[in-house]
Amino acid sequence: GNDFPTTVGVFSFSLLIGIFGNILWHRTERKKVLAELELHKNDESLNPILLLRQTIPAIEDLNAKVDQYHGMDLCDKVDEILDQFVHPFTERRKTFQDILGLAAGSEILLTIAYAERMLNRVWSAASDGYPEEAKICLVDSLSNYKIALKKTEAEL
Repeated sequence: GNDFPTTVGVFSFSLLIGIFGNILWHRTERKKVLAELELHKNDESLNPILLLRQTIPAIEDLNAKVDQYHGMDLCDKVDEILDQFVHPFTERRKTFQDILGLAAGSEILLTIAYAERMLNRVWSAASDGYPEEAKICLVDSLSNYKIALKKTEAEL
């Protein structure tokens, strides 16, 4: 009792309980993540890769018809794409990274973030009355979404 306090036993027991509890907690969390990942892979409305694939034809269609829209009409079309494809994808970025892995998923998400930024720039340029800039940004957005999809499919 002269070299060590009398609480060594209690401290050691508490440390073991803490380690054991941490192991159990991590196993439980891992099971939840895997179950959510399977759900998102199997449900078409939740699968971020399918959302990415569906975004490209929508932007291609808008790009083909971009001369038909002016000002706020173009903004409305961009809003439709954002609401239908981009925002649901954004809500599932974590799942996207879980599917592809952290390194590959993060790299691809950078390309997607730039593509999304250019799509938002289309909206901004159209609302400010710069249709030529909107067209350029739309093409840039589309090409970056295609690059992201190509990289994604290469990782799968």
